[in-house]
Amino acid sequence: MIKYVFIVFSIFFFALPSFAQYEEDEEEVDYGIINVGAGLGVTAFKGDVGTGENSEFFNNFRSGINLSLEKRVSKYLGFGLSGTFGKFAQNEQRIDRNLNFETKFTQIGLNVLGYLDTKSTTTFSPFLGVGVSFLLFNPFSDLKAADGSDYHYWTDGTIRNLPEFDESGKKIDKNKTESILLNRDYTYETALDLSADSAKSSYAKNAIAIPITFGLKFKLTENLETRFTSTYALTLTDYLDGYKGNGDNDSYIYAQMSFNYTFKKKVVNKADKPFENVDFNSLFKEDGDSDGVEDSKDKCPNSPGGIPVDKNGCPLDEDLDGVPDYMDREPRTPVTAVVNRYGETLTDEDIRKLRLMRDSVFAERITKFNESPSLETLKEMDVEISEYQSTKISSSIPQKFRFADLDGNGIIASTEVTRVIDGFFEGEFDITVATIMDIIDYFFEQ
Repeated sequence: MIKYVFIVFSIFFFALPSFAQYEEDEEEVDYGIINVGAGLGVTAFKGDVGTGENSEFFNNFRSGINLSLEKRVSKYLGFGLSGTFGKFAQNEQRIDRNLNFETKFTQIGLNVLGYLDTKSTTTFSPFLGVGVSFLLFNPFSDLKAADGSDYHYWTDGTIRNLPEFDESGKKIDKNKTESILLNRDYTYETALDLSADSAKSSYAKNAIAIPITFGLKFKLTENLETRFTSTYALTLTDYLDGYKGNGDNDSYIYAQMSFNYTFKKKVVNKADKPFENVDFNSLFKEDGDSDGVEDSKDKCPNSPGGIPVDKNGCPLDEDLDGVPDYMDREPRTPVTAVVNRYGETLTDEDIRKLRLMRDSVFAERITKFNESPSLETLKEMDVEISEYQSTKISSSIPQKFRFADLDGNGIIASTEVTRVIDGFFEGEFDITVATIMDIIDYFFEQ
């Protein structure tokens, strides 16, 4: 028996590499977290009882149920925990001996499983399994009729309540007329605590079993499948039937149909996972302008390098005049002062000239853009604004628009206006549509 088990193991494991080489380029399939199954089946016993010509083959199938848990650890390999609960039975009637038994059994064990359903499109596939189980059994025999009379098997094939021969082997003629014909009731009422063979020896009612399984899987849904399985179980006992015969251990076959459900996450094709290899943690920690504030928290993401910034990543403005300290030519202007882009205080005359010029420039830019509304026109205006703001009578950005000066240079460019609009729709800036319109107006005015 051990020799056959070794051969099965060897064929099983040496065959897997050849399958792996054949399908090594197949797309990876999600085989789930765990597979649970439940099934019903029938048993067929093979042992010392039931070897006679008049053995009742079709009357000796018994039912069983099976529960299983499986964990697939690789493309072809898995491990399983299974429990089988049912009965064995066998009946034999012949001239020289009449034996019968039935036993309930419980078998729990671990199995090594090999699979061939390695493609997501596979609907039908075989699988193999070998394992080691612990088997509990308790055989009973049908030795008495319903009225308590012992069965006596006569040479004419009948069953009677009186023996045909006495202890010396002499035929008892009167019993032929005085005996009552009996029919077996197939109620297994007598426990076989001692073996039914001539030795009448005691025996353990537990054993090790080695199940060898072949099965077919049919995929019903993404998670549900049905299986048809046949298991041949070799046991390390000769007493499943309560009878020790020629020295060969008993065995049995269990055939079942089961339903198995696999708990798993939804399979997603690689084409649907464009960001699978993106390290979002590192992205959130990036600092594009190297100011010490992560981009995800930086409100001034393009501030010049090497200048002091606050906790929001914006250049420091100690006197709060709207001009960063690194550009401020008057670093301590009063809070009420109106300054130009360099932080220099503007006089009333400067402010009057600025307003006149701004009104004129605003009207000119609006007219120019209406005549040619394009990105090229906006880029031209960016250059004009930069040149215009270099004069000393230009003012700083109003406090409510400073968040839009993303590079902190004191000018709101067309690209920054676009960025603010995109940020509004993406939820980056907590502003209103009216604020966006005001920023657009300011762009043309500055």
